[in-house]
Amino acid sequence: MKGKVLILASGMLVFFAASDGDIKDQSQNKFKEILSPNISYAAASSIKDVKVTTGVLNVRTSPTTSSKRISQVKIGQVYTVYEQKGSWYKIKVGNTIGWIHGDYVTTIANKNYEEIRVTATSLNVRLKASTNSYRISGVTKGQKFKPLAEANGWYKINTGKVTGWVHGGYVEKVSASKPTLPKPTPPPKPDVPDSSSTEIKITATRLNVRSSNTTK
Repeated sequence: MKGKVLILASGMLVFFAASDGDIKDQSQNKFKEILSPNISYAAASSIKDVKVTTGVLNVRTSPTTSSKRISQVKIGQVYTVYEQKGSWYKIKVGNTIGWIHGDYVTTIANKNYEEIRVTATSLNVRLKASTNSYRISGVTKGQKFKPLAEANGWYKINTGKVTGWVHGGYVEKVSASKPTLPKPTPPPKPDVPDSSSTEIKITATRLNVRSSNTTK
């Protein structure tokens, strides 16, 4: 019984410590994002991207301020939203998936990017738009993707299993297919004299032209 009371009391303390905006208490240590090369990613399609507008924002296990805080994000950071429940957004921070409150983020309009095609035999998909970032997957030559975002020569794509960044130097834009037009009929062969022919000049006042080379 004592253990349960202590857990409940602790939960109540956490609940009352949370602010209305569900932002970090400034007296706590600064959040440091720790990444692992062995990361499990959710296979989900993004709804939209959001940008954090408050100093530090809590990421929680469920869309309520009474749920456990599992991570934190900072002002200016952009995250892909995978689910929305009321005013809460489900996002992925490193290897953590949780919920943030929508009052402290702003929606980023998704640009309609032109489809791209991989030109390299094998291309890394990275967690961030940098060659120093972790490799989370790979794509192969000929695969086509609709970019979700573009930054500093990198494209953010969803492979169907993961969402990450590929370098723009190894992809090409796929132009809209043009209709195939029928080939025009070639003009008839020009009526020019054969190169072996000799030009002649008529000397008679009138000269018949016959169907064959005989006067009959």
